[in-house]
Amino acid sequence: MYRQVFRCTTHEPLILFKKAKTEQSTETLEYIPGSLFRGVVATKLFNAGAYEQEIDNLIFNGKVWFGDAHLLIKDQRSNPIPFSIHKYQKTPVGQLPYINLSLEIAPKLKHKQVREGYFIEENREYFYQSPDLSERMKAARSLEHRASEEGGMYLYRYIEPFQTFEFSVYTKEVDGLLNQVNNYFAGTIYIGKSKSSEFGGKVTIEAVGDAEPLSNATEEIEVKMLFAASNWCFLNKYGSYTSQVTSEMVCGNVAAKIDWSKTFLRFRTYAPFNAHRNAYDAQRLIVEKGSVITFKEPVIVAKQFLENRIGVHKTEGFGEVEYNLAILDQGSFDIKKNETTDLRKKQSENSSETAKSNDPLLEALNRRKAAKEKLIIDYSIVEKIIKDNKFNKNIGHSQWGNVLRKCNSAYSISEMRRVLFEDDGKKLNKNKTSKWDEIEIKKLKSVLEACKSPQAFKMFLKQKINEGKND
Repeated sequence: MYRQVFRCTTHEPLILFKKAKTEQSTETLEYIPGSLFRGVVATKLFNAGAYEQEIDNLIFNGKVWFGDAHLLIKDQRSNPIPFSIHKYQKTPVGQLPYINLSLEIAPKLKHKQVREGYFIEENREYFYQSPDLSERMKAARSLEHRASEEGGMYLYRYIEPFQTFEFSVYTKEVDGLLNQVNNYFAGTIYIGKSKSSEFGGKVTIEAVGDAEPLSNATEEIEVKMLFAASNWCFLNKYGSYTSQVTSEMVCGNVAAKIDWSKTFLRFRTYAPFNAHRNAYDAQRLIVEKGSVITFKEPVIVAKQFLENRIGVHKTEGFGEVEYNLAILDQGSFDIKKNETTDLRKKQSENSSETAKSNDPLLEALNRRKAAKEKLIIDYSIVEKIIKDNKFNKNIGHSQWGNVLRKCNSAYSISEMRRVLFEDDGKKLNKNKTSKWDEIEIKKLKSVLEACKSPQAFKMFLKQKINEGKND
């Protein structure tokens, strides 16, 4: 088998229903299931009228496995926090806040199962983070009343854009099949539900590095615990989905005994959507990712058995197993919260600014706000200028009004300078009887330069007119 790593980046809100959309309040998955990537390839194959053999090789006969996409934390693909991990509600003095009940005896102090979030290990430290989710209320439309339908309110939970997830595709042929998958992942792709209701589900998928061959070693390994890195799904001897997990199903060893007191399994039912038939398939019963199976004694297992995945529906990302996970070898530890990356913040801000710039009402309000802020700045400048510059009292409000009249048609400082001091036909001291002598002209020039904007200078003139009237 060969493995090719891909990274999937969301560019629009993405809805992935955890169950069929039959409830008014829906839950969303915190990861992107491999079945969606398989569906992307299948849809493009059918739309392109591909040959039956090509469709079988990529979709149906098990030659290609599409893994689940988990959140990228510190440039690493994360794993769901194991269900055996609990946290003290109030951490005792001298204790670490997280405990692993697959190793430790349940303490008497109050503790709670973590369940949510994804973690990575870096330099013997653990960091966790959950994908950023939001929710939106929607109303069903009544065609009869041409308004919102009574009682038809729905709460949608969705994955926010600008988050990166990582997944792998496994194939038996490194050149042919992987190249075809790469081609079908090219360009912009739309996944998820409610794409006609603002949730576009736009994503881009890029390959990371080259395909790597997986080990074909046949050695046996000793395991004490098995961790569900993806969902598991099992069939009983009658071919029906079952919740009765046996040691033979998970490790291939009939004699192995599971320690149910230290095993943490969570089950869920869901019905996968078949886009080709535009309908839901039969309901499945699955073991949720994050589950932990503990054996009473260490078990010898063929490494190849675990690497080939367990259970059914492997092509959709099911059956991935992690063994001897470092976090499960510790009885107590701490997990630090990882903050959202600067890149995501920057992308989110850029997207927000782009959305704002396309709103004409928002643009008008922003212009008004900017004008008001500038007016406040101009007013503070004018106040200081009036305080620092005293003019001759012989210059009354009519003289200041004449200056304002000359400046009303000017829209720049340079134009005001020309009209007031340089144009022979308009300048203030063109007449010998003018009250504007050389000293007052020099003061007015310095005021004009200090104002720096036509609006501030006009504000100054209006202030002087009011002063003259009051005198």
